[in-house]
Amino acid sequence: MEEKDIIAPEMPNKTIERVTLGKPEAERVSAWLKQVEDSSKGFASLTKSDLVNFLVRSHKAELSTREIQQIRNQNYDPIRHLNWITPRLKEALAKGDAEEIAALQQEIRGIEVSVIATARSINGEIKAPPPDSSSRRKRRQKRDKEKDLNPIDEPHIVDGADSAQ
Repeated sequence: MEEKDIIAPEMPNKTIERVTLGKPEAERVSAWLKQVEDSSKGFASLTKSDLVNFLVRSHKAELSTREIQQIRNQNYDPIRHLNWITPRLKEALAKGDAEEIAALQQEIRGIEVSVIATARSINGEIKAPPPDSSSRRKRRQKRDKEKDLNPIDEPHIVDGADSAQ
């Protein structure tokens, strides 16, 4: 048999980067590894790195919109968001760019506790408030306040007598 007929196993790629897994993720990788080992009856030689590399290679080249949203929700930091906005707002103010200022102000308004609570609830950290409950309450309070201030809705009393006389 000639040397060219022998196919050498592929040499593992040089380590480029290491990643630290959280405990639940590491346990899941271990369970998957055991599952592969059990199904191959020991004929496959596989490490955790081999398994993770396979999973990464098997995933589509780009993350889906849903995956990106989940990642953002799990890792959202309102302080970093504000720190990102601040220099852009200063620059827009210095340039007098009213359109950019308005857009950044709108983005700042979007940074609310409810956004943070929703993101944390997705992570299972806290229970999110029911959607729009506070805005409905605010609208109701505003409507009630306006109603109290509206003199047309009140009966007019002149000198203790009803004005409809």
